[in-house]
Amino acid sequence: MKSILVAIDSFKGCLSSKILTEEISTLINSYDPNLLVHKFYLADGGEGSLELILSHNSNLQKITLTTYDAIKQERESYFLYDQDKHIAWIEVATTIGLPLVPLEFRKPLITTSYGVGQQILKAIELGAKKINIFLGGTATIDGGLGMLDALSQVGNKPILEGQSLVSFGSGSFSMIKDRIKDLSFVGLCDVNNPLLGPNGAVRVFGPQKGATEYAMAILEDGMKHYANIAGKKYIKYPGAGAAGGIGFAILWALNGTLSSGSRALLEMQHISDLIKDVDLVITGEGSIDEQTLMGKGPGYIAQCAKALGIPVIGLCGRTSFNLKQLKESPFSAIFTGINEPQREMDLIQPENTIERLKFAIHQIFNLYEMWHK
Repeated sequence: MKSILVAIDSFKGCLSSKILTEEISTLINSYDPNLLVHKFYLADGGEGSLELILSHNSNLQKITLTTYDAIKQERESYFLYDQDKHIAWIEVATTIGLPLVPLEFRKPLITTSYGVGQQILKAIELGAKKINIFLGGTATIDGGLGMLDALSQVGNKPILEGQSLVSFGSGSFSMIKDRIKDLSFVGLCDVNNPLLGPNGAVRVFGPQKGATEYAMAILEDGMKHYANIAGKKYIKYPGAGAAGGIGFAILWALNGTLSSGSRALLEMQHISDLIKDVDLVITGEGSIDEQTLMGKGPGYIAQCAKALGIPVIGLCGRTSFNLKQLKESPFSAIFTGINEPQREMDLIQPENTIERLKFAIHQIFNLYEMWHK
């Protein structure tokens, strides 16, 4: 083996893609200084997407503003703006991201996407004609109601949140159409989940956002009510469930489209050209599961590598794959960092995560040496 590609996505709420990729790459070279390690920072529409774009285009303006986070606290957020092309790039995680909300306040019934609407309004004020919105990593499951609430600019009323889904009315936000008639919106998704059902926004992402079974039942019923009134034809649309249902709002209320955030970012960096020249790929994220193969960056990289006949090792905090799923996946092997039961607060400690991943890398290179004796 002469070269390795290391591309680790962020472990949400713990470590960024850049830190993880740097740490793993340094560790690999400590085992074999002669290995050529290609470091590739990942973002798939979730946190870190804007940083990645900015690293490839220094001409973009970084627009900072004060917005509400998911629990209605003011914080500084930002988006990128191309003044010449009148294109804005928004990342929802910069204002309503899950890591921004303390564990005890992660309650999707009362979280809101209002801050994203505030960012869109600022982009419109600057003269944007196209707005790309990276969808992923939010603390919300409000179907985008909070975002649309901000765009309606009707003050002196409670901000809409997750529990507002059940009371959604057919006349809601009708004034938005005129405000956005000259704009185009693209939602760049990190997942392909539909809005409703066992693979939808509530059931798949509710638990990681702090929703109890009771809360998920209310949210799913509310989302059904909302979808039946807003636009039944988009319920099963891939990506409609992204960012707690903001993907759905982009489709029905903003006349927008959805596409893969990971594919857009990876193609921007010519990932296929890089993969074809390496002997091994190490990629991963906090949890390697069915969602990894539904539009996320590590899944896309693994699929590209498998198509080229290059082995892929998945590195993660945990995995839900069974043997059948592993055999059917593009991963050659998956190594996790959890070796014993852990409290959630311990799992997200950066120093603990690095130590557990060092343990996994040590095993990988021991096996490599055995195979090449």
